Amino acid sequence: MRKLRYHTNVDLLKSKMALRGDSVFGSKIASICGIARQTASLKLANERDFTQPEIKALVDHYHLSSGEVYAIFFAPEVEKEVL
Repeated sequence: MRKLRYHTNVDLLKSKMALRGDSVFGSKIASICGIARQTASLKLANERDFTQPEIKALVDHYHLSSGEVYAIFFAPEVEKEVL
């Protein structure tokens, strides 16, 4: 049986950021979300999940639609079989 997990579609998030002229992604995410740059880097590497307040801050800053939020923050990822 496979377990469904969600991850951040970092490429899509970065493309939305680039459309607004942002290019230093880790620093900008850290600034918007009020987190350390190292923590932002972990989130952009999908090693840590974004929290609801962080997602809301990014939604407000980048004016993301509900479809974009789902596509960016709730992208499905299928893990290996779990016994």
